[in-house]
Amino acid sequence: MLQNAHLAKELTFKTVLMDTWYATVSLLKQIEGYGKTYYCPVKENRLVSYLDAETGKPTPYQQVSTLTWSEEELTMGRKVHLRGMTKGHTVTVFRLVVSTNRTDYVITNDGSTPNIEET
Repeated sequence: MLQNAHLAKELTFKTVLMDTWYATVSLLKQIEGYGKTYYCPVKENRLVSYLDAETGKPTPYQQVSTLTWSEEELTMGRKVHLRGMTKGHTVTVFRLVVSTNRTDYVITNDGSTPNIEET
């Protein structure tokens, strides 16, 4: 469908919004290959790693729900690597507390997104 919209129909668009079940590595790579930006929630068990501030090395993969967040990261998001993506490729993940019993995690490849309010 995305390929049809982009190539065959030549629809002009800049951003792709999608739901959790579409957040596959292959689709994210395809969207980036078209030069488009995406925003999508990921399941809380999605595996991510990040660069350790002290060592500068990638951490072992862990579930996105187990990340610890600084006050700045809660506002500005956090750079992470999704398991299965190209080595060194990062996306920004935002932690959104929707209610007392629900927290969502939204990823984007939009490097210009300055804070959670604009996400």
